[in-house]
This record gives sequence, C-alpha cells and structure tokens, in this order.
Amino acid sequence: NERVREIEIKYIAQLNEATRNAEERLEKQEKLIKTQMNDLFLKLQQDFAEQSKNAAQLMQDKEDEWRAREQDMKDQLEALERRGAAEKEELEKEFNAKLKETLVNLRATEAEGQRIAVERDQMRMQNESLAATLHETKRSFIREQ
Repeated sequence: NERVREIEIKYIAQLNEATRNAEERLEKQEKLIKTQMNDLFLKLQQDFAEQSKNAAQLMQDKEDEWRAREQDMKDQLEALERRGAAEKEELEKEFNAKLKETLVNLRATEAEGQRIAVERDQMRMQNESLAATLHETKRSFIREQ
C-alpha cells in the first residue's frame, strides 16, 4: 500500500512538474505572442503613418503643381490682356492721328470751298454788273441810232 502511495505521490509530483512546465511554456508562448502582436501593431501603425505621410505629401505636391499651373495661366492671361490693351491703345493712337489728319484736310477743303464760294459770288456780282452795264450800253446804243 505504501509502495502504491509512493508511486502515486511520485506520479502526482511528475504531473505537477509537467503541468508547471506546460504552464510556464504557455506563459512564455503567450508573452511571445503578445510581444509579436505588439510589434506587428507598431509596425502596422508605422506603415499607416508612413502611407498617410506619403499620401499627404503627394496631395501637397499636386496642390502645389495646380497652384503653379493656375498662377502660370493667370500670368499668361494678364500678359494677353496687357498686350491687347497695348494694341488697342496703338490702334486708338493711329485712329486719332488719321482722324486729326482728316479733320485738317476737311477744314482745308472747307476753307477752299468758302474761298471759291466768295470768288463765285464776286464773279456773279461782276457778271450782273457787267450785264447791267451791257444792257445799259445796248439801250443807249439803240437810242442813239
């Protein structure tokens, strides 16, 4: 009976030792798994942060590119507007110069027309005077005969 008791105690001690060893191994595995999970979680966080940073940088680069394009287009538009305004101003100058020249020519033509009208009026008066004198002379001549 004692022998059975010793074997039983020995067996229970071996079972306890095996259980303790198994529990220690399980605890070590749990710790290892937790460590690996934490490492993986940290790695995922870092990857996500890196991807977010890259995405933000890409967006910033795109925004900068579009702003640069927008500014370039604004500059081109302003240059076109300035060029158009300069061309318009030049055309207005040319038009005004031609208009002034035309007005000067018109005034000269008007003055010439007035001079001719005065000469015409003078000739008409002379003509009328000569016609009256001729008529008088003719009448006198007819009377004398």
